[in-house]
Amino acid sequence: CVCVCVCVCAQAMRCMGHKRIVCSLVGIVVALLMARGTADDPTLEWVDCPLYTDAHLSTQTSRRGPLPSQHNGDDVLDVLRDAVRNPLGIPFDPRAIPRTSTPRAMCAFVDLPLYPTNPDDTRTVTVFVKKIPGKETATKQVWLLQGGPGGSSSSLEPTMHSLYDLLEENFDILTLDHRGVGRSRRLSCKHSQAETAGSAGGVVIVNEEWPACIEEVGETLDFHHAFTSDNAARDMAKLVELISQESNPPKTNYVYGISYGTMWAQRYLALFPDQSPAVILDGIVSQEGAPGLRLAFDLWDRGMNEVGFAFLNEYCTKSDVCTKHLGDNPAQFVQDVFNKHVTQGHCAEFQDDLRTDLGLFLMIPDIRTLIAALIYRLNRCNDDDKAAFKHLLAVKQEMMKPAVWHGLDSDILQKNVGSSELWEYPGPSLDELKEELETYYFATGLSVQFCPIVEEFKYPQYPRDPDTFNQTADAPNTRVLLLNGDLDPQTPIKYARHTNAALEGRTAWHRLVEIPGSVHFTVGRSPTKSSDVPCGMQILVSFLKNPNAEPDTSCLNDLEEVDFVGDPARMKQLLGTDDMYTPRTVCIRS
Repeated sequence: CVCVCVCVCAQAMRCMGHKRIVCSLVGIVVALLMARGTADDPTLEWVDCPLYTDAHLSTQTSRRGPLPSQHNGDDVLDVLRDAVRNPLGIPFDPRAIPRTSTPRAMCAFVDLPLYPTNPDDTRTVTVFVKKIPGKETATKQVWLLQGGPGGSSSSLEPTMHSLYDLLEENFDILTLDHRGVGRSRRLSCKHSQAETAGSAGGVVIVNEEWPACIEEVGETLDFHHAFTSDNAARDMAKLVELISQESNPPKTNYVYGISYGTMWAQRYLALFPDQSPAVILDGIVSQEGAPGLRLAFDLWDRGMNEVGFAFLNEYCTKSDVCTKHLGDNPAQFVQDVFNKHVTQGHCAEFQDDLRTDLGLFLMIPDIRTLIAALIYRLNRCNDDDKAAFKHLLAVKQEMMKPAVWHGLDSDILQKNVGSSELWEYPGPSLDELKEELETYYFATGLSVQFCPIVEEFKYPQYPRDPDTFNQTADAPNTRVLLLNGDLDPQTPIKYARHTNAALEGRTAWHRLVEIPGSVHFTVGRSPTKSSDVPCGMQILVSFLKNPNAEPDTSCLNDLEEVDFVGDPARMKQLLGTDDMYTPRTVCIRS
C-alpha cells in the first residue's frame, strides 16, 4: 500500500506540477475507495483523516490575535482572489473564530446513483463526506453546505472546528463535497487541459478556452446533466439516511447552508421536508419570484451597486471621519469624482479600473474602509496619492496571478448550475449588460463575464424541474432561521427579505435576522466588541442548542461599528503607507 501511495503521488506531481499535493493523504483515499459500497447498497465506512485539507487554514486561531497583515500580505491576496473566483461561496477569512480543541476527523467515500430518480440507470457518482464526531452522548448532528456553486467543502473546515467547540462537542459536525466538486467526482476540462498551469489562463478557464471546454462537456452531456442542485439535495438526503442507521435512536439532523449552499439547502427542504426539523440559511439565494426577486448572475452587478450606495447613504453619512473627507452627501461626491476621472481623465495616474476596485473592496470588511480613502485621494491626486495608486495597482496585479491551486473547486460545476438555474431566460445580451455596467459605480463585472459562456458559447444547460425550480419549499414541520448582512454585496439583503416573506405559511416557524454592517457569511464576518465569536455565529449556536425557542440575538447590540479609518498595517499593504487619508486623521475613530 505504501508503494502504491508513493507511486501515485509521484505520478500526480509529474503530471500536474502541484507541489502542494499531500502524499500522506493518498493512502487514506485508497482505503476510502475500497470501502464505499455500491449504488444499490451504499455504505459509510469511516476512516480517520486530517481535519484540515489546507494547512494554512489550521494555523489561524483567533480573530483578535495578531493580524496576518502584521506579518505578510498573502492573506489580502487570498481574500481578494476568493471574492473574485467564488462569488456564491464562503469567503476565505484570515481572522478565524477561536478554536481550542484538537478534534478527531473522519472521512468516507460513498457511491450514490448518478441519476437518483431513474432506477434503471446503474451509473454512480462518488461523494466525499467529512465528519467531526461529537462525544459519545451526542444526540444531534449539523451538516454544513458550501456555496459557489463549485466551491469545495474544505473552506468550511474552520467553521466545522469552531462549531464543534462552541456546541461543546454535543453535535456531530458534517460536511460533503457537492457532486461535481473536489473529491465528489470533480468536473473539469480534462481533455482540453484548460485548467493546467501552462494553459492560456493558467488554472482559471478564460474565454478563449471555453469553446473547447464546452465542446468536451457536450460530448458527455448525459453525464454532466446529472450534476444538478436537485441531485445534490438527493445525495444529502441519502447520506442523512445512511448515517441515521449508525445510532439508535437516530441523531436529530440540522442543516446550515451558506450562499449557494442556501439554494442547495432549500432544494433539500423542498424534496425532503420531514428529514430536518431545523434549517439555517446564511447569505440567501432566493428561490422563487419574477426576475429581480430571484437571485441570478445576470443581476449580480446591479445588486452590488445598490449595496454600494447603501454603504454610503446609511453608514458613511453617520461617520464623522467619512463625512469629513467625502462631505455630507458622500454618494454624490463618489459619483462626481468617479465621473470626473472616467469621462474627463482627471488623475490619469490612477490606471486601475475604479468601478471594479470599489466593487471588490465592498465585499471585504477589512478592506471596505479603503473605499472612502480611495475616492478622497483620487479627488486630491497629489504626489503621495499617485504613489499610493501605483502601490495598489501592484497589489491588484499580484492578486490576478493564478494562486497555488489544490484542484478542488470546479469552474465547470459552477457554469453547469449557474447557466441552468442562476441565469434568466431569455437573458440580456452582452451589449445590454455592458451598457448597464457603465451606469454602475460598484461592480466586479461578473454579469458581463458570465454572459458569453451562456449566450455566445452556449454552455449546455440541464432542464429545470418545474416541481423545484422557482418554488418555495413546503415544510410545515421545519423551523427556518435566515441570516443576512445588510451590506452583503454577494447576496443582497433584498433577496433574504423576499425569501422570508415567501416562507410565510409554509414552515413551522421562520425568522430573518438582519445583521447591520455585515457582508457575506455572517457566521464568520459579523465582529462584536466584547467577544471573539462573530454575532452570526453566536445566533447560529443559540438556535442549534434550542431550535424550538427564539434565538438569542443580543449580540446585535454589541456589533463593531463600520470602520472608516482602517488598520494601519492593512493600509500599509494596500497603499504602501499606513496613512489612509492624511496625517491629521489617522487617530480619529468613527
